[in-house]
Amino acid sequence: MAATAKLQTFFSNIELTSYPGPQSSYQKLARQQTMTTIDSLPYYDRDLDVIPNLRQRIEREIELELKSTSPPPTSNLDQTTTHHPFLSEFPNLLASSARPSRLADRSDPNYQSNGSTDSLDIERFNIPYPDDHTSLEEWEKALSNAKSQLEHQRLRLINLDLIGKHGANHWKLSNFLVDQEISKVDKLVALCKDEIDDVNRRRKAHQTDVGDRLTDLAQKWQNLISTNISLEITNINLKMEVEALQQEAATLKQKLET
Repeated sequence: MAATAKLQTFFSNIELTSYPGPQSSYQKLARQQTMTTIDSLPYYDRDLDVIPNLRQRIEREIELELKSTSPPPTSNLDQTTTHHPFLSEFPNLLASSARPSRLADRSDPNYQSNGSTDSLDIERFNIPYPDDHTSLEEWEKALSNAKSQLEHQRLRLINLDLIGKHGANHWKLSNFLVDQEISKVDKLVALCKDEIDDVNRRRKAHQTDVGDRLTDLAQKWQNLISTNISLEITNINLKMEVEALQQEAATLKQKLET
């Protein structure tokens, strides 16, 4: 009975004190002095596939965390309009994009109650007559106003003529420059994608190599633990045999003395 109690005490101590469990791959990586970047091991760890119900537990924890966090502040923008989450960091940009256009601006003189607008407001092109037809000063002001408007119209005609002559070429040049910029951006995007693919390939190769070494080390650790347990059990058995022999020797000695 005493030997059985000793074995039970020994195995209970193994689980709690003598042999702590192996460290996870993340803890091992954190203790490597040569590593400058702490990275997860998605190409090596298969905890989601090995541990039952782990994915459900993680999703449940994420859901609880999302419920405990406060929702993002809402603005006066139209909630039906969807924006990329990145734009939420630029409220001024969203506000400018949500600002009503000129056609929907009720302060515009051309805005009608039914939401439509006139095709053209010609009131500003009228030349008002002076209120006092007998005042020379009023007629001079009206004449000056008419000359100003005529000069403005002449400049507009000149601009329209220049647009008619050179606008097409300028538009083509602008489109050409835009195409060049798009080509540069496409090349940059392709270069970034190649770099990302290269990083992922090197990351996978590195993690595969590290994972193999971690597997070997974990296997060695388990073998050492098994060896230590076997040695401890052997020591206990030897102690029990020694105690039994000592007790037998004491009994024989007592018999010889009598």
